[in-house]
Amino acid sequence: MGATKPIVLARGFLPDDELWIRVRQAIDDLEFPVVLADQSEELINAASNTGPDAIFLPWHDDTPHNDKIIEALRVLKRDEHLHRVPVFIVADSEVLDDDTVARMITTGAEDCIRKKTAQILIKSRICNAVKTKFYYDFVLKVSREAALRDPLTGLWNHRQFQELLRLELARSKRSATSVALLMMDLDRFKSVNDTYGHVEGDRVLKEAALTMQSSLRAGDILARYGGEEFAAILPGISRENALELSGRIQKALHRVRISSDDHPERYVTLSIGFACSPEDAADVAHFIQFSDMALLQAKRAGRDRVESVRPISFRYLAEEADYVSVAGDWNAWRPEANPLVRNANGSWTGRMLLPTGRVTYKFVVKQASAPPTRKMIWTHDPDNPRKEPDGFGSYNSVLNVTRYQDEILYGEVEKPTVRAART
Repeated sequence: MGATKPIVLARGFLPDDELWIRVRQAIDDLEFPVVLADQSEELINAASNTGPDAIFLPWHDDTPHNDKIIEALRVLKRDEHLHRVPVFIVADSEVLDDDTVARMITTGAEDCIRKKTAQILIKSRICNAVKTKFYYDFVLKVSREAALRDPLTGLWNHRQFQELLRLELARSKRSATSVALLMMDLDRFKSVNDTYGHVEGDRVLKEAALTMQSSLRAGDILARYGGEEFAAILPGISRENALELSGRIQKALHRVRISSDDHPERYVTLSIGFACSPEDAADVAHFIQFSDMALLQAKRAGRDRVESVRPISFRYLAEEADYVSVAGDWNAWRPEANPLVRNANGSWTGRMLLPTGRVTYKFVVKQASAPPTRKMIWTHDPDNPRKEPDGFGSYNSVLNVTRYQDEILYGEVEKPTVRAART
């Protein structure tokens, strides 16, 4: 019988001790490697470092020594990583009463091996204890992994995805490498369940997961984010290669077919939004936020497409203003979402991530000296010729955000010039 983990033996016997020789012979017959350690902190450290399959502690006719053995046993059984390891007491004592043996067992010992214990029993007890530990270790590993997996697709679940993304971002920072995050959503999937039924919908989800996984590189991480949405973590990849890989995933998904006897066959389409670290985001929350923002833009732009976010710089000159921000369709026109920073020359500047594609925006300006009804005014970018009516008697500025270029906009005017306030 082979083993991948060692047996930890506490020193405490003379090399020629008969019981010690018999125990070592049984362990050698079972082909377990052995680690020797003192009956002190070294024993605990050796067990913690090796993760053994069993531990053997000596017992003598020596009360102070045996009290230390009982204390070591208590420490082992309190340890969250070692409490399932079987601990054998090897007793060379001539007089060992049942109360003492009961004390050993209740403290956590697996068994007590005595001088009168037959050799075949020593071997079988060690073998059975190690087999039992192996079984429980296997069950625990399977149950822990099951708790981290999506039961339908077998992919990592949302909770484990968050942890893996955190670890990958930390690793990429240490190694100064890039990482991309793809947020992917099966288009119009609700209609699949409504039209073809949930059984077919589940089949499509499982096949889509397998197709995505086969399209990724070795080392990439795929998770089911929730519902029909998936997420992929791509370590060590450039923005251009992330875009190329996204297109390959989309093309592969087109081969997944949806069908039933009552409805015509259709193929699956996929919308993808992605961001890259470190240039787009440096923490988990913003990484997910910006990738999700790009996914939303892909949906708005017609679905079955790939979008990403890009850093865009804005500048606006308003010397008398107390507050300037940029509001647009990417932040639901919230005037507090993307504030600019005031500079010494009276200009206001800021840099933010926007989804690729067509976006509309305005500068939002607040002046404390203005009348109460005019404290917040909305103005289009006077330096950007691309604009469209906003439905409020003024204009929205229009910007086409490209995938690869950082476009800097300079809207410089001496004072805000807006004809109507947006509410």
